[in-house]
Amino acid sequence: MANSPTHHTKRLSDLINEFQLKQHITSPTRITTTSKTLIDIIMTKASDTKIIDSGVIHLGLSDHSLVYICRKVGIPRAEPKIVETRQFKYFNSSAFQYDLKMAFQNHYNLYNYADPNHAWE
Repeated sequence: MANSPTHHTKRLSDLINEFQLKQHITSPTRITTTSKTLIDIIMTKASDTKIIDSGVIHLGLSDHSLVYICRKVGIPRAEPKIVETRQFKYFNSSAFQYDLKMAFQNHYNLYNYADPNHAWE
């Protein structure tokens, strides 16, 4: 009965089903002379269509193997930069200076009130 699921195994299986996940590593990731065990997992949403490849590479450097997954990645486009310009062909310097003077004068007058509610009346 060594292969019967433990409480933790059942809980992991329930979570995989509940969140609709897919386990991509299916071959053993730890190999010794007496056993082969899958101890590494890579999970994605089951609906993820961008997975290209996944697997295990046995390097022979230790009893633990390398796991990998390859996924398509889109490069986001940069937001367009909007530049606002003004047409100065018919620029009237006097009118512009008058507009600035009036804007600052109206702004300055707001500070002459002790009560801010009166400033906007």
